[in-house]
Amino acid sequence: MSQQPSPSTRGATVTQVGAALAAVVLVVDVVADGSLGSTAAVVLKGLALLGAVLAAGACYQTWGSVPSRTAPLHAAALLGLAGGASVAGAVFSQGDFVVFGNRLVGLVGVCGLVLAALAITRWRAEATTSR
Repeated sequence: MSQQPSPSTRGATVTQVGAALAAVVLVVDVVADGSLGSTAAVVLKGLALLGAVLAAGACYQTWGSVPSRTAPLHAAALLGLAGGASVAGAVFSQGDFVVFGNRLVGLVGVCGLVLAALAITRWRAEATTSR
């Protein structure tokens, strides 16, 4: 049996940071409830997109670099990509002085990113303990 490479913590950590960033932006957007200035909304939109790209990209990169993929890793990749796309769709939907033009889609996207972070963390824990 060939020895599997040790799973890196980088993919899980970047996914967690990206999901947390998108979640914080969503909370700020909900709390502000349309009272953000134009500049603040644009900056927060950029931060939400950055979080989505970090989380989705790290999930996909980790999924693509592992020779044997388990269910948690497949779930992380799927949730990361779907969550990132949902966050991007919500950010680019119509809305002035808000970050997420469609907050329900933004919430679904952030939930997907958070679940992806949990799945990739679980995969890493399983891969580390099975060595």
